[in-house]
Amino acid sequence: MYVLKRLAGKNISNMICLVSSGTLNRNSIKIDILQEDELSEQQIRLGLVEKRLENATKEADDRVDKIQHRLDEANFDLKRKNKYVNKPSRCDLVLIFTAYCN
Repeated sequence: MYVLKRLAGKNISNMICLVSSGTLNRNSIKIDILQEDELSEQQIRLGLVEKRLENATKEADDRVDKIQHRLDEANFDLKRKNKYVNKPSRCDLVLIFTAYCN
């Protein structure tokens, strides 16, 4: 794989010498270029998938935070309502006192 890079490195003159000497042929160069293009394309796709995953994770975290906030508010409201429901009003206390005294 990557015949050009292994045999010639980054030096263009080495590649020209290898091609002219017959060590490399056009087919191997084309295959090498196609493999590099395919690799680049796959890296781009991987980057896009990773970005989508990151966005989905952020959205899910936001949804969890919103639901948790709503749950906390509902629990607070429930506690507040129970506090007032279980606590007798002043009128109830007067009625209980008058019934007790009679």
